[in-house]
Amino acid sequence: MEIRVNGVARSKGSLQLSNRSTGRIAGDPREREWAAIVAAAARRAIAGKPMVARGVPVYVVLEFVMATESVTQNGAGAADLDKLQRSILDALTRAKVYDDDVQVTEIRACKRISQPNELPGVEITVWVA
Repeated sequence: MEIRVNGVARSKGSLQLSNRSTGRIAGDPREREWAAIVAAAARRAIAGKPMVARGVPVYVVLEFVMATESVTQNGAGAADLDKLQRSILDALTRAKVYDDDVQVTEIRACKRISQPNELPGVEITVWVA
């Protein structure tokens, strides 16, 4: 499966306790929105195809294209690459691309600055090992 999802990639940061009495944990609503967009794109990409079965190893390649304004002078972005990955892997699980992200046995990821006239987003490739 290969897909391109346009938009500002959001990282899945550390979760924080939002209500001590209920134990409710809050995440960033912008990350949830981004993950929903990624999951919807993945569902469209796999329409009619079976989910990768439980226990079958999966390889994932992620190329994050960062908006110029989200990148510092040295090329690093505001978002940690590992947290960007976590958001995508969880979204692919929700989209039923694979049963669980524990199946991902290899991942290659990078982030780069967008080229002129290139939209920010992520390019995702998933294949069975």
